[in-house]
Amino acid sequence: LPSASSHWRSAKEPKHALTLTENLNFDNIKENKLKSALLTTRGGAFRDIDDLDEAETCARQAIKYQPSSHHPYTLMGAICFERGEYDEGNRWFNKAIKRGASPRDQDAEIKRGMLMRRNAGKSWNICWKKIRCGISGRRNTLSINSLRPNFSLDDFMGEQTCSP
Repeated sequence: LPSASSHWRSAKEPKHALTLTENLNFDNIKENKLKSALLTTRGGAFRDIDDLDEAETCARQAIKYQPSSHHPYTLMGAICFERGEYDEGNRWFNKAIKRGASPRDQDAEIKRGMLMRRNAGKSWNICWKKIRCGISGRRNTLSINSLRPNFSLDDFMGEQTCSP
């Protein structure tokens, strides 16, 4: 079921992913790992439709079922970034890295969020320096140019400037 939900999300059909998981009785599921995977995928689908409150609820429940998994922590980091809570997002991303997430996972989530907001016609009110400050104290290696040829950060930022 988590794989099917993930495939619907990849096909840009998050509502189908939510339909698959909406009537689950978690009391009947014995494995906490499966509960966490289902909730994380469901939370991602809520994120896809811009329902960040429900996405956060799912992520926090997933953490309770499997606190050692990096996936719900990554989801929480992405949710915070989409809300403009970059310091909090970095804290969640750091927790994910401590649980085995690759820094590339965070880069992918940040890119994905930027593209989602851009494609939805929403401004991405970010301070690029905040992102570059480094998840885990590292310089973020997010390459905007990898998104598509002749693409620049200005496509997201417009005329915004960042203070040090």
